[in-house]
Amino acid sequence: MNNARWVNISFTVLGVVAFLFVRQVADVVWTLLMFPNPADWPVAPSDLIGAAAVFALFIVLKKNR
Repeated sequence: MNNARWVNISFTVLGVVAFLFVRQVADVVWTLLMFPNPADWPVAPSDLIGAAAVFALFIVLKKNR
């Protein structure tokens, strides 16, 4: 395998781990601040925060190889 493939695999693994971590932290903070958790939303707010953080991480990693 070439180096680019290993870099892409590591970015993917890092993205999954970062998403799971940020999602858990956002869920705890969301609950502690007693923000409403709308039941009619198709996606939980903590999932949106986690996805946005991982997307930002992906952009930073791709630009600063």
